[in-house]
Amino acid sequence: MKQINHAYSREHTFTLIELLVVIAIIAILASMLLPALNQARASARKARCLSQVKQVGTALKFYSMDYADYIPPLKAISGGLPVFDYTREMITENYLKSAGPIPGATAQKTAAICICGDQDKIIAYYTSKGRTPAQIDTYINRYGTYCYNTRYSNTNTNLFWPMTLKTIEKPAACALLADGHNGECYLQPDTIAFAHAPGTTNVLYFDLHAMSEKEIPGDKTDVFYTGR
Repeated sequence: MKQINHAYSREHTFTLIELLVVIAIIAILASMLLPALNQARASARKARCLSQVKQVGTALKFYSMDYADYIPPLKAISGGLPVFDYTREMITENYLKSAGPIPGATAQKTAAICICGDQDKIIAYYTSKGRTPAQIDTYINRYGTYCYNTRYSNTNTNLFWPMTLKTIEKPAACALLADGHNGECYLQPDTIAFAHAPGTTNVLYFDLHAMSEKEIPGDKTDVFYTGR
């Protein structure tokens, strides 16, 4: 019967120090790879959001084709619900589809394409206002995360009147909607979020092209808001 050479076996067994060295090397490699992976995930979320705003634009275009070039106002009445709420015409008339019931609430979600995957800034805003996590989840899921331009592009500056796309003199330079960060649904300089890395916001313009922008005009009279 052949005997086991214990000296040979011990010689090829990993020591504790060797194992620690291997673990340290793996940790170093992981720390080098994680930023790249996080950047890739952020880029994917930004691209998905850009695709979503384009899809919202298509839905608004279909609505306008059925209603003599008009699109819905931000709100139908003072204090009313914003345009992407499940009770508003974009969803009740099937231009957008609700994503289903909100858990623990009687309300329905807005369309999934109205909710950006990067929500840190809007969550921070709601948190600063004392909202609970459950309330924040309801607000985001019901109203979406995009701010909508009818206040400054509408010639009568009225939130509650439907607006014809023909009133926009420079549709390629005027924002229809953009990433929003502070819980307000109307688009203006302090409601736009640079939600995506590296410091960009996704904007849908009235001619329905969408862009990731690094700079947004701060003047409310700029063509970006007025279309003129």
